[in-house]
Amino acid sequence: MKTVRLMFVDDQKIFIESLTEILKKVDRSLKVVSCAYDGAEAVEMAEKSRPDVIVMDIRMPVMNGVEAVRIIHERHPGIKIIMLTTYDDDEYVTEALKHGASGYLLKDIPVEDLVAQIKSVCSADVAPLSRTVLSKLTRTMTETPHAEPPSWLEEMNRAEKKILRMMAEGLDNKEIAARVFLAEQTVRNYVHRIYEKIGVKSRAHAIRAARPHLDLL
Repeated sequence: MKTVRLMFVDDQKIFIESLTEILKKVDRSLKVVSCAYDGAEAVEMAEKSRPDVIVMDIRMPVMNGVEAVRIIHERHPGIKIIMLTTYDDDEYVTEALKHGASGYLLKDIPVEDLVAQIKSVCSADVAPLSRTVLSKLTRTMTETPHAEPPSWLEEMNRAEKKILRMMAEGLDNKEIAARVFLAEQTVRNYVHRIYEKIGVKSRAHAIRAARPHLDLL
């Protein structure tokens, strides 16, 4: 089993230490290679340790998580970043995803689910989003004023638009496959074509791009 190199970023040291110990017992394929306790330190440690996945809080001293995401994503676009926080504020979600976060989870998530999400984010077609966050994000989509349709939307066929809509509703590939009576691999192929047409690399960014045009899907 491939080892996933992790970096934890949180200003609560005891939280990082506890989570690290729990992960050692739950799944040994996850290896914590570095930790940071504020956004500025996260930027520095990401450069040194080059993790596969960073799990980062939002509100921290010196530099907040959103700004750290922006810098790390610009310098190391291959590193996946999951926000793990107690805040589900719409602005935090939008800004974090806009600046390169691959997912946004709340700290009340069961540890087994967190492990699964960390592993899944290494796959380009998965974006960890808590149901609470996704519900807010989707509601914001429906409230966003209509914008001029982008060229990528005109290039999509009916099936791709339908699948993008279901992605925005929070369905994963398996759930979409069951709803449209297709093989999961076929849905996965559709999702990758959607990414290519929009010009994004993750589910979270595809949902964000679709946000002003939900009424056209």
